[in-house]
Amino acid sequence: MNDTETRQWAERLDAREQTLQREVRDKVMEAEAESPQETADAVDRADDTVRVAMRQAERERDVDELEAIVAARGRLAGGSYGACVGCGRESPRERLDAGPWAARCLPCQTRAEAGRLVGVRVQLPPGPP
Repeated sequence: MNDTETRQWAERLDAREQTLQREVRDKVMEAEAESPQETADAVDRADDTVRVAMRQAERERDVDELEAIVAARGRLAGGSYGACVGCGRESPRERLDAGPWAARCLPCQTRAEAGRLVGVRVQLPPGPP
């Protein structure tokens, strides 16, 4: 990878990082501004629970992506950017275009995600009192 390509990838990572930081900040401010409302209706409580869980999941996803961007910058600085951390082969350009923070090629990423899903169970909040 030449200096121009390195600079271009760094700029893409920087732009995405700025966008994510703004989104995380906005989501935190929205959550702080939203006051919990007392509702007697079970459907409204369930809706509130789902909304809060979705917002938290979105924030966690954004934070995970920010961490992946930091790691990608380290690979970029170390000269290993674009090489899969799983198998060492070069990731296709299309993979990096889709997500410049990608650490693995698609087959290795698929295996990593499948391993994380083994035994996963959805935890539902308790029902109404």
